[in-house]
Amino acid sequence: MSVIVASTQPAWAWAPGAAAPGAAAPAPTGVPATPSPAPAAAPTPAPGYPPSGSTGYPPPPPAAGYPPSYAPSYPPVRPPGAAAQPSRPGFPPIAGPTVQLITDNSRARLQQQFQLRWTDVCAAPCGIAVNPAATYRVGGGSLRATAPFTMPRSSGPVLVDAKMGSNVKHWVGVGLTIAGGVNLLGGAVYLIAAQNATGTIGDVSKKDYFTVYGVVGLVIGAVLTGIGIPLLVGGSSSAEVR
Repeated sequence: MSVIVASTQPAWAWAPGAAAPGAAAPAPTGVPATPSPAPAAAPTPAPGYPPSGSTGYPPPPPAAGYPPSYAPSYPPVRPPGAAAQPSRPGFPPIAGPTVQLITDNSRARLQQQFQLRWTDVCAAPCGIAVNPAATYRVGGGSLRATAPFTMPRSSGPVLVDAKMGSNVKHWVGVGLTIAGGVNLLGGAVYLIAAQNATGTIGDVSKKDYFTVYGVVGLVIGAVLTGIGIPLLVGGSSSAEVR
């Protein structure tokens, strides 16, 4: 006996309101349906200059700081290693004698007279050109300044040999010399008065009194003058210009 098996494709049957296979289950009755999430939007590109391969864009703005060399309102950038140019034209060099200063004190300066003041020009050994028509001296600080002098020629080398003294020694010498002179004069007056003096002063005769005071005045005056004159001479300054 033969058995015939018929193969038929299974049929899917869904109940009304049932979800199809693979579909989301419907929300229960009375419960609000959850909306499906919207697709994510493409990220907005960050603001900035477009990529270098883009066309039709203006050139990028210059970086902050000093403008580029092509900016019309600024001078061109100096090439590396080039010397800086002065902001204003320099004064022309002085055409005059070149001074060489020799001095026995390192604080000494060659000074030029400008109306009512003296201005330092250079220190030893100098070696610069100066104005041949100006008035000069050598001084500085507590040093005793030399007598003013002028340049002996309008060009060529000029040697200034200065021996410097001290203002302190000079004025101490002046004071001692004056005091010594006053005592010498007073002593001489007392000795002259003693020659014709008569009478007494207390128990001492006027002649002896005046003689003693005259001799003491001469001695003190001689001592003070002997100290003051060397200080006065030693405190002076001199300059030989040739």
